Amino acid sequence: MTDVQPTNAPKTETPTGSGSDADKDKKLAVQITVALQQCLDKIKPICDLITNVTVTINNAKKKIENMPHAKKELNPLWGLLSEPLAQILAAVGLLLSGVLGLVGRLLNGLGLGGLVDNLLSGLGLKSVLNGLGAGSLTSALTGKK
Repeated sequence: MTDVQPTNAPKTETPTGSGSDADKDKKLAVQITVALQQCLDKIKPICDLITNVTVTINNAKKKIENMPHAKKELNPLWGLLSEPLAQILAAVGLLLSGVLGLVGRLLNGLGLGGLVDNLLSGLGLKSVLNGLGAGSLTSALTGKK
């Protein structure tokens, strides 16, 4: 005869007093899945934005085709905005910000967010990144607003 615990019995704990490792792994997997879905949800608008910018540039080029002065003045701007490198850098920047936010939340969950913040400050990278206007990346990574 086997011992059967009632369904309302408390979960058994490991000898160390913590919940089972499998439960922790499942919770972490769910958190990671949710965070990845949030990243993917943020990437889609970036792709839509790039498409809209390209369509807008092409429409504007068609409208100023018979205006030589406007065409001369605006061509460098159109060229810069339609460069794939500029679009890629913008998309990568937004993606990096989202990924760093995810990593920051995971580190804070483990209690390591302050360590990363102190490390960046100690190396002087935090002030350099803030000076370059990338302070949001450090705040995303450390989990601080």
